[in-house]
Amino acid sequence: MILTTTRRQALTALGLVTVFIICLQLLAHVAPSSSRRTWANLDEIEVDEDPTRIYRTSKVFSESFEHALDDIPPHQDPLPSSPNSNRINSSKNSKPWIFFVTPTYKRKDQLVDMTRLSQTLSHDKRIYWIVVEDREMPSMRIRWILERSGLPFAHITTLTPEGVHARGVEQRNSALQIIERRKLNGIVYFGDDDNAYDIRMFRELRKTTGVAVFGVGFAVGHYERCVVDEETGKVARFATNWVGGRMYAIDMAGFATHSSLIIEKQPRFRNDWGVGQLETRFIGQLVGNLTDLQPLMENCTRIYVWHVKTQGGRQDEVKNDKEWKRLSSLV
Repeated sequence: MILTTTRRQALTALGLVTVFIICLQLLAHVAPSSSRRTWANLDEIEVDEDPTRIYRTSKVFSESFEHALDDIPPHQDPLPSSPNSNRINSSKNSKPWIFFVTPTYKRKDQLVDMTRLSQTLSHDKRIYWIVVEDREMPSMRIRWILERSGLPFAHITTLTPEGVHARGVEQRNSALQIIERRKLNGIVYFGDDDNAYDIRMFRELRKTTGVAVFGVGFAVGHYERCVVDEETGKVARFATNWVGGRMYAIDMAGFATHSSLIIEKQPRFRNDWGVGQLETRFIGQLVGNLTDLQPLMENCTRIYVWHVKTQGGRQDEVKNDKEWKRLSSLV
């Protein structure tokens, strides 16, 4: 009789403990969803590599918002292949570096273009991105994009002189000075931020030995490209809607140069060259005639780069710095 009572008491206690454990398990499943609903109501949420740990706060967002338009010092990364030297060489067993030169300036679609470009370039880890802003000091908003790309980069500035309407001249020249001063070894390509690039283009660029040319498509429906003589395999002419007296009638996105030629010839762009003359006069400092050019992209029969010309309204200077700051902090 005593044993039976004891056993009943034990079973009752065990049952209560079991019910208590089940209740705790149910609460454990409910609590996280309630927590997620609470976090989802915040303005800014950032999740690190552990998706269960949400840690962004309004203070962090406030600080990034305030610093989005800050001026910061210029920066130049070394390359992983030459940690102790200013000379960047490509070994015979590795892909040549591409020095991707991008002039940029503050405008309504700058963040759109730079974000898209960074996502494209990040597919190739042997690109050194040289970004030159048209302002007095580098901006925090562009530095954030460069750092997130995961690529080695140089971030510098050069102002366009007063009264000059053509953009990119002084900025490209500043990038050329970096290449010459550091004696960088690889392929130099002028890649504007308002273009779209097929990642197959990078493989083709690495074939450049002197000055290489290839086709460029335009979103409006036409293109510029070189035409190759089938017998000689040399460039014979350019197919374009507008020749304009240009010997080398190709767009800025339609040629690349080996850095050794840049270092030897030290070519420069000039602000006093007429409309559409930048490319042909620059190339003219490097080669003597059409047959000196190296056709790429399957003898200029494929288009791997496009002019997009994004339009977010009029492409003028941003007038509302408060809204620009807020947008910059969210990118």
